[in-house]
Parts: sequence; C-alpha cells; structure tokens
Amino acid sequence: MAMIGVGSMGTASAAGTAASGNVGALASPPSCVSSWTTTNYAYAKSACSGSYTIKFVWSFGRDSDCFTIHPGAQWSHKRPSSISGFDGLRLC
Repeated sequence: MAMIGVGSMGTASAAGTAASGNVGALASPPSCVSSWTTTNYAYAKSACSGSYTIKFVWSFGRDSDCFTIHPGAQWSHKRPSSISGFDGLRLC
C-alpha cells in the first residue's frame, strides 16, 4: 500500500515509521487535520501549528502505518481493497 506525503514545498517523500503494537481504541486527531476521499485514495492535510503522529483507518483492509504529519503537509493512502471503507484518521 503506497502512502505519499507532500510537504508545503510540494515535494513527495516515502511513508513514515511503522506502528508499534496494538494500542486499542485510538483518539481522532484535532480538527486542524482534515481528511477526504476519492474513489481509490484517502487524504489528510494539516493546518495545525504542530505535528501529529496519525494513521489512516480502513474497514475490511489493513490500516496504514503510523506517520508524522507536519504543519502544511498533505498525505495520501491507497484504498487496501475494493470493499474497504475509510473509517477516518486516528492518533498513534
């Protein structure tokens, strides 16, 4: 599953760090981190003044690894399968 981050300068970088263990129910990021979807991707964009470590959560598919989204950055994550639904972003 490809995950691409685009910083405020428009440069892309590979996915962030791997998640460490199962931590149960996770909280949602603050409202300054927005998300939206297209047919095959979910997106996250930060308008926050600080950085947050988050992940994309999917039903019927593998969630993304945790990654750090910095102020002004935008990330995307490919839908894991045709039956997967985007369940939102969660803090790691």
